Amino acid sequence: MAESPREAGAPPQARGIRIGTSSTIRPARQSLLAGAGWVALGAIGSRIVTVGAMIGVARLLGKDAFGQLGMVQQSVMLCSGVISYGLGLTAAKHLAELHQVARDRAGHILAVVVLASLGLAMLTGAIIVAASPMLSGTSFGRQLLFQPLAWTVLWMIVSSVSLTMQGALTGMFAFRATAWVQLVESLCGGAGVLVGSLCAGLDGVVVGYVAASTTGCLVSCWSLKTYAAEMGIALQLPAWRDVVQESSALRDYGLPMTLTGLVMSLSSWASPALLVWHSGGYSEIAVFNAANYWFNALVILPNILQRVGTVMQAAALGQSDVTTGRKIYRDTVLFNVVLTGAAACPLALASPWVLALFGPEFRGGWPTMVVCLASAICVSVVKPAEQSLTATGRTWTILGLLTGFATIYVLASALLAPFGAFGMATARLGAYALHTVWMSAAARTAYPKSQMPRDVSPDPSALAA
Repeated sequence: MAESPREAGAPPQARGIRIGTSSTIRPARQSLLAGAGWVALGAIGSRIVTVGAMIGVARLLGKDAFGQLGMVQQSVMLCSGVISYGLGLTAAKHLAELHQVARDRAGHILAVVVLASLGLAMLTGAIIVAASPMLSGTSFGRQLLFQPLAWTVLWMIVSSVSLTMQGALTGMFAFRATAWVQLVESLCGGAGVLVGSLCAGLDGVVVGYVAASTTGCLVSCWSLKTYAAEMGIALQLPAWRDVVQESSALRDYGLPMTLTGLVMSLSSWASPALLVWHSGGYSEIAVFNAANYWFNALVILPNILQRVGTVMQAAALGQSDVTTGRKIYRDTVLFNVVLTGAAACPLALASPWVLALFGPEFRGGWPTMVVCLASAICVSVVKPAEQSLTATGRTWTILGLLTGFATIYVLASALLAPFGAFGMATARLGAYALHTVWMSAAARTAYPKSQMPRDVSPDPSALAA
């Protein structure tokens, strides 16, 4: 009897690429849906738990304290997003390309990326702590800093490493493991923030998030070791010469993607900060924060398919496939627009009652929620384009286009800040509308026509393993 992939040390085709004839395009669609199904389970489940917990936290803390929590979350996301976005995608792309043909190199890149995420997170935390006395000397800085600062920094460090390892799991097609990590972390987070808000108010909520992120990081680490062993990838500290040899992956791919994460995170942080500064408090940011939870809920699907589609297109690129890559891009756009639009319409109609779940004082912010939902539909078109550019290595193009989006978003937010949460939501919608146009145009040129097509797609049965 033949050994199973686990017994044989996993080489190979079990979790990797299936090469068929050029006429078998349907497996690519099946693989996309199979991988997306597992990631959707984790992402949607975690989002339901998070939104439910935040409704409870908003009622326990009150409008102003809930707005301050939103600012703390934006600050943590600013730092952890910068680190995990670029390094997570770097790990995912290279593991998808190399896990069958160069496992030693895949292991070196994986170790370098995880160590780099830890080092950058600790460096960022040290900078925040060092800069806090200067910032706390201004009224604006005191509004943005949260005490005790140590808990916020620890939350950022653990979250950065955990998200980077989840990106690596995606590159191994370990979608089921990624789903379980997200579910475990969200369940711990939901319980932690509710208990924390009851026991210690805003301080307790942040401590609850730290505990949840730590749990998710430990589960991610265990899953990463398990799947790496299955695939024959050595997960160990690399020699110095290996670090130097694989630094090109960080320089050519990780650096521009990390800068992209920095630009996006800065714009997502600066716009709410401008609103806090203009309004002089957290009331308007609380309304935007409540509406934005539903924006985040809708963009789950585009983010899911981007993660799955990126590794599938990267795997196809390793086999010089063009047909499957283009097919995945078209299918992703179709799935995103149809499903996101179908969810946005009823939510927009019910927005006054949906926002009232956070408290009666939130009900009047329903126009902000409607604009946020419209932005989510734009994201459903942007993400597949970004997916194609990422898989084909056009990372500097992504950085340039996203810099344009971020610039427009921040400038428009500054102009529309007098209109409160609705003005900031409108600024983001306008920026995303323009971003949709130029990202879609760039995605059409992602695959060179000179490449010979060959059908390549991950084995659907392996994705469900």
